[in-house]
Amino acid sequence: MNIQQLSAPLTVAWRVTVRCNLRCLHCFASAEPYPRSGELDDAGAWAVLRQLEKAGVFYLIVTGGEPLLREGIFDLMEAATRCMRVGLNTNATLVTDDIARRLADLPVRDRVSVSLDGSTAEIHDRLRGSGAFDLAVRGIEAMVKCGLPVRPFATVTALNWQDLPNIARLSRELGGYSVEFNALACGGHAVDNVPTLRLSAGDQLKAAQVAVTVAQDYEGFVGGSFIRRSHAMLSWPRGEPGPFSTAGGWLEQCGVESCAVLEDGSVAVCEAFPGLVLGNLRDCTLADIWQTSPVLGALRQPFSLEQVEGCRECGYRALCTGGCRGQAYLATGDIRARDPVGCLASAIREAYAEVPQ
Repeated sequence: MNIQQLSAPLTVAWRVTVRCNLRCLHCFASAEPYPRSGELDDAGAWAVLRQLEKAGVFYLIVTGGEPLLREGIFDLMEAATRCMRVGLNTNATLVTDDIARRLADLPVRDRVSVSLDGSTAEIHDRLRGSGAFDLAVRGIEAMVKCGLPVRPFATVTALNWQDLPNIARLSRELGGYSVEFNALACGGHAVDNVPTLRLSAGDQLKAAQVAVTVAQDYEGFVGGSFIRRSHAMLSWPRGEPGPFSTAGGWLEQCGVESCAVLEDGSVAVCEAFPGLVLGNLRDCTLADIWQTSPVLGALRQPFSLEQVEGCRECGYRALCTGGCRGQAYLATGDIRARDPVGCLASAIREAYAEVPQ
């Protein structure tokens, strides 16, 4: 399978700051109360935006930390909407009626994704901090009232998987146009909280069943990486391997269609795994990094999972595709290795081992 190199990424996730008013247990950005040393000043941020425009980026996702804490964020987003589609990731706790109107006036040309990790304060606040739930709901309501396309999303953990049906229900009641259930990314603060957050072997299968049922009950409303993983876990009974892939090869969006720009101007393969840094926009252009990075060159080279130790004889490789490249790199130092954290076959075998025969 040949991967055609694009002249520029279609999508860029721009972490405009790591500053955040919350300290979530599962935050892969390792967000902090204050700006991190080396964060771009106003001039640097505008220089990044000019580079994104010049490169021809189609879709910009403004994220953080909490991006609404970035000074001048509304001016940056307004300028960005003139030349590309713009989405926003926010915890919504800072969104008042006035801020919602300002966002609606930009206009944000794509969705506003809002963290909603529980249908009650008890569940949501355990992951995100006291008072976060009530403020998030207020923010969602204010944005929906202004006509913004709000999409709540939850990271599925041991603390909230049983609440997924209620999260979907609340998301619809609040006026969200969809809800997303995503798998836990083991980076940042999540690394320190794995024993609390990660689903046990038995609960992985239960959570998959709950997630798929919710997706069926709310047809067309529920999506996300955890839903895709759940369908895969339930594809074959008792964890027995399914058919080998006949397509061959592997393709992943990160580094092929998308990348991330971090708070200090660094360009990374993915915002969830900032250790995979490709260069810095202070020193070179996005186009140069995108077109000449040896890491991206390796990602774009076609290869078969038959070349990957631990994957070549696995019957689940058609669904798993070897897991996440960022997690594989952090765990092994090899961007083309098997992802030991996200290994689907291991999860399925462990889950079904706890099911009575």
